This record gives sequence, C-alpha cells and structure tokens, in this order.
Amino acid sequence: MRKGRAGQPLLSVILPTYNEERRLGPTLERVTSYLASQPYTWELLVVDDGSVDQTVLTARVFAEQWPQMRILTVERNGGKGDAVRRGVFAARGAYTLFSDADLATPISEVGRVLPLLQGDADVVIGSRAMPDSRIVTAQPLRRRVMGRVFRRLVHGLALRGIRDSQCGFKGFRTTAARHIFGQLTIDRFAFDVEVLLLAQELGYRTREIGVAWADVPGTTVSPLRDSARMLRDIYGMRGGVRGRLDAARTLAPGAHDRTVSLITVHQTSGRDDLPLGRAIETARRAADTVVVEQRPGMALVTALVSLGSAEVETQGPIRGRHYRRLIGIAMPRQGSA
Repeated sequence: MRKGRAGQPLLSVILPTYNEERRLGPTLERVTSYLASQPYTWELLVVDDGSVDQTVLTARVFAEQWPQMRILTVERNGGKGDAVRRGVFAARGAYTLFSDADLATPISEVGRVLPLLQGDADVVIGSRAMPDSRIVTAQPLRRRVMGRVFRRLVHGLALRGIRDSQCGFKGFRTTAARHIFGQLTIDRFAFDVEVLLLAQELGYRTREIGVAWADVPGTTVSPLRDSARMLRDIYGMRGGVRGRLDAARTLAPGAHDRTVSLITVHQTSGRDDLPLGRAIETARRAADTVVVEQRPGMALVTALVSLGSAEVETQGPIRGRHYRRLIGIAMPRQGSA
C-alpha cells in the first residue's frame, strides 16, 4: 500500500461533530488506535459544528496526544454537510474519508475503502443495503420503514443507481472531493444525496460496497423535522444540479494550466445590512474575476489564476468575519495555453 508523499498524509479522516461530548472520547480512542496501527501516514480532522457542550474540549485533550489530529470549529451550527465540506477543504491527504462520530460503521472498514480509492474508484460509499452488508444491530422498526420510504423517494426524485445514500461512511480521492464539495449547496442531512448526484454528473467513478453497521442510540436526527427538510431539499435536486453544471466546471485540473477557481461566498451573519452586494460589485470590477451567480446571502465567483492547483488561496475583495469562503477546485480555462 502506498504511504503518501513526504509531508503529505495518505489519508485524511473527517469526523463532523455536534454535541458529541458523551461518545466522542471513546470514538477518538478507537479511531486513533486503528489509524496508528496502519502502515501509512494519516491525519484526523474533528470538525465541530457549533456544539454547545464540551465536545471541543474533549477533542482538544486528544489533540494534545496526537500531532496528526486537528480541530476545526465554527461558532454557529451550519449543518453536517457544511462541517464535512470544511473538513474536505482543510484535508491534506491524497484520500479523504468522512465518518459519523457514532462509528455506526466501524473505522476498520477503512481497510476496504482505501484500496478501492487507490485503484480505479474516485468515490467509495459504505452501504447498508448491499448483499454483503452486515447489520449488527438493526434500527427500530419505525426508522427502518422511514428509511425505505426515503430511499425510494431519493431514487425516484434525484439519485439512481445507489441503494443507500445516507450511510455516514464515504471515501474520496481528495481532488475529486474538492471538486464535488465545491459545488455543494445543501448543508444539512440531504447533502449526501447531492454529493453523490454531483459525483455522477461530474463523471466520477463511484463504488458502493456493503459495510458493517450497527444502530447507535442518541442520533441528533429528528424523524419528522429532518425528514420533511430532506424531502424539500431533494425535490428538484436532479434538475437543479444539472442546470448549475457546465462544461467549464467539469474539467479536471492540469499540472500547470491557466485555471479558473470557483469560489462560493456565503453570508453567515444574521444581519441584513452587511455589504455583500458591495463586495460582489467590487469583485465584478476586479481583473479576471466574474460573478457567475448571485442570490441573497450567496455568490459564486470565478477568479482566474496562473497555476493549476487543488487549493487556490482567496486574494481579493471578499473578506471579513461575516462571510465564509469555500475554495472550489481549480479547473483549466477552456482555450487556455
């Protein structure tokens, strides 16, 4: 197995957390113990999504013992999709995997995902619905019924060819992950569906494999509230994704191409008087910068840069603590030398 280039971990593992103080300690024990036993280099990113308990403190205690561990925090809860996206753009590994903090799928399943990513797969997703899936502890009947209904709706409205979009154990080539998550618009629990739909529409090779899975009490998902929100999010998703993507966004970066960086800017403050509009107008006047799309609180900006790179630092007029910036993968400019 390849071990990763000097200075770069082979694998980045992302754990999104929200009010996980009770189980984060045992989770980190198992994850660090497993990763430390592997022959490759790795890093662990805990991305806390605005917890109001002692989750971050628990993570910091472990980070003092493990230099491979980093903690990313946000002040306000933005959703699991937002937390995973932040982890993806902070990841340094050649491959990136995110796992639910409850470890419903054991971290040892990394051993099945990573070889596929090192082979011909760009995306590998764990599944509870494959013939070789192993359900150690089943969900309560009510949740199983809701899950089946939701899967059928997902298949009919948005995502075809995938049996289980919601298992929280997914791995990516990091370059593919940045390209996919750079296009993501859904921040909460339906983000998995959009991620997989984007992977399909962008032409990435996706493998679904059966994994071990056990129901873990204490989920933060509300069956009624979150199911309604997820249905709202997936309705029209397929057409929306296809409408957003164009040929310029689907190309992979070359080593030294003149490139276009996709930058998504979101307003995070609840204030109505923040000058996002003025910032965008300034961006419109900046050299080699074009505002592709703008709607209240959000803008998609392209910035022309001179070297191909998976990470392009934002230099320009859109700054300030009231905005968060997500750097999209750099892609060749059509017709460039």
